[in-house]
Amino acid sequence: MLLRQGRSEQGSVIVEAAFIFPLLVILGCGAMDYGFWLLTRSKAERITASLAAVIRERTTLYEGRETLTTTDVNQLVSLAKYMANDSSVDKLCVQVESLSFKSVTTTPQADQYQKLTGGAAKCSPGVTPLTSYSELSPMSIRGRWVPLYQVTLSVPAPRGSISALLNHLEALPETITVSNIVLVR
Repeated sequence: MLLRQGRSEQGSVIVEAAFIFPLLVILGCGAMDYGFWLLTRSKAERITASLAAVIRERTTLYEGRETLTTTDVNQLVSLAKYMANDSSVDKLCVQVESLSFKSVTTTPQADQYQKLTGGAAKCSPGVTPLTSYSELSPMSIRGRWVPLYQVTLSVPAPRGSISALLNHLEALPETITVSNIVLVR
């Protein structure tokens, strides 16, 4: 009966499919882009935790020096590039901050603050400076405040099929920045 009037039910299915399939493809691409972003962030977190563990062992690896040198940071950059082992390493940035305290005070008072950067890219400014966390320093058995170190790793977010749109909507940032704060052992 519908065919006599020039109408077909198949036409509505085709019109619905014309709208649904592109939407499903866009959602699938967005989910894949987000998955790759999470994968890159997870890798950056693992690398930062490893770099922080190296900084934590300063007494063994750096002859007990509490101050950092550019050579120390360059070694950390080389280690981060080795651990990343992909194309994002060309643009990574490692920033290391150290904060030591005056030893004869009842509350931690900053004595020396140091901030060193290494790598090919400019570090993302979205990290809270280490000086804001001075109250995290505990008093050691020797009666002095333990120095704090903050290791920050910035890597570019992976580029996907709709990542430009997600970056514009601020759903995913263009740079993945991960930071860890550690105490010396």
